Amino acid sequence: MTSGNVMPKTKTCNELLSLFSKLNRTERAWVLYADMFRLKIKSSVCTINIMINVLCKEGKLNKAKEFLGFMEILGIKPTVVTYNTIIHGFCLRGRVGGAQMIFSAMKGRGVQPDSYTYGLLISGMCKERRLDEASGLFDKMLEIGLLPSAVTYNTLIDKGDLDRAFGYRDEMVKKGIMPTVSNYNLLIHELFMEARESEADCMVREMEEKGMVPDAITYNILINGSAQVPIAFNSIVELDSE
Repeated sequence: MTSGNVMPKTKTCNELLSLFSKLNRTERAWVLYADMFRLKIKSSVCTINIMINVLCKEGKLNKAKEFLGFMEILGIKPTVVTYNTIIHGFCLRGRVGGAQMIFSAMKGRGVQPDSYTYGLLISGMCKERRLDEASGLFDKMLEIGLLPSAVTYNTLIDKGDLDRAFGYRDEMVKKGIMPTVSNYNLLIHELFMEARESEADCMVREMEEKGMVPDAITYNILINGSAQVPIAFNSIVELDSE
């Protein structure tokens, strides 16, 4: 295009930048980004979001934060996606404290966090075993009317005690969020960990009633669960034979 004197549009460059980012070819992304400046192709908020994601992949989290100031110079307003990208980068590197600072900054600038924002922080807190904080943030999320995703519930079910885990399962059903096979796998695993095989068998039956197909993880949990595994395993074999 450029050799033929056809100037690429910003959208075209964004498509290429996004592809390089997904392929983890971050150096190539920076070369293209530099070409955009050389050719005077304007950056959009999407362009900056992609480059922030590239910085996060490279572990350059402070540089990613600095891009927020760079956006102001360009006259581009950060969106919730911009902040979510940085928060995800911090959480991925185990720096939940830094993610919380970004969270506070985005609210201070009038950008409202969405369900994904809260899900990222809850997941990060759970990984650090900060379960009470995660639960409190989850309650805050519900309080302001945001609907958690099945992934967020999965995180809480995975890290909470069994009674609390079932409470989250019941809550997601009430809110019209269908539990996934992954949700059930976590619950079945925890039941086996507490030697509650008959209840695990009931969970398998519940999966059947909801038309869910067990996956390889389900089978592994049943096989390795306990000395009483045949109870639940027989149920799931019957399920497959039907």
